[in-house]
Amino acid sequence: MDTNKLLGVLPDLLVLVKVVESGSFSAAGRALGCTPSAVSRQMARLEQALGSRLLERTTRSLRLTEAGQLAFQHSQAMLESAQAVLDSAGAHQAEPSGRVRLAMPKAFGRRVIHPLMPAFLARYPKVDVQLLLDDHARDPISDEVDLVVLATDRPPPGLVARPLMPVAQWLCASPEYLARCGEPTQPQALQDHDCLFLGETPDDCVWEFARDGQRQRVRVSGRYIVNHSDIRRDAVLRGLGIASLPQFVAADDVRAGRLSRVLADWECIPHAYWGHAYLLYPAHRQLPRKVRVMIDYLLETVRDPAAGVA
Repeated sequence: MDTNKLLGVLPDLLVLVKVVESGSFSAAGRALGCTPSAVSRQMARLEQALGSRLLERTTRSLRLTEAGQLAFQHSQAMLESAQAVLDSAGAHQAEPSGRVRLAMPKAFGRRVIHPLMPAFLARYPKVDVQLLLDDHARDPISDEVDLVVLATDRPPPGLVARPLMPVAQWLCASPEYLARCGEPTQPQALQDHDCLFLGETPDDCVWEFARDGQRQRVRVSGRYIVNHSDIRRDAVLRGLGIASLPQFVAADDVRAGRLSRVLADWECIPHAYWGHAYLLYPAHRQLPRKVRVMIDYLLETVRDPAAGVA
């Protein structure tokens, strides 16, 4: 169908929706501000343009034909899309307001997102922010949150996934610990060191490394086991051993010389929490203005704290 013909039938598609929703030509005419005969003429014109009978008429009721059912469904979708365009245009003109709920891992929220929030709140005085910090993956649809940050190498299907920054795990120790116990030069040497690990699953004490196409797995042990990255960081700063830390947790300490990277020429491959930090939200959903400005702000301001750290 060419554009001119399409423009000609668009008003008639609207009338079709009104006829079906109201149940009669008379009721549709009242809703549209025209006579029943005018509605009838528009339906006849639409049927002629589509080459199909859309409505079965009796003295008491109207019934959609199979072709009419398809035309009605597509017309409804068209009107919903048109309304979404109007809503979107209005939303972009209005000042954003309301509460935005963001869910994310604890360490990422504390280290990366929280420092950015004062400036966001100052920029958008009518937007409130609720950070939900836990290390269990949330669903932005079923968990009633607006946005989810997930650190993974494979973002879940069915959602928009906007990368914020890379996430890697670094092995770190204090210079004092390395001076006292020596520095491992191969992953297997970690068996002779005190290592701090999560302890949530049996595999948490099995660390895997990759370099030049080869992989090594080593079972580590240590006297202090803790599933909180900031506490592991503090323990490492106190010389209690070698720990795997997200790079955004360790970067400032490595830059300042308070921590040293261990086996930096090997890639540490954790069981989870690595790849990229993705900002997730539902696809095919009209986003409120408050959520859209938060997305744009995070994409603008989130930076890898480890950039430039060797």
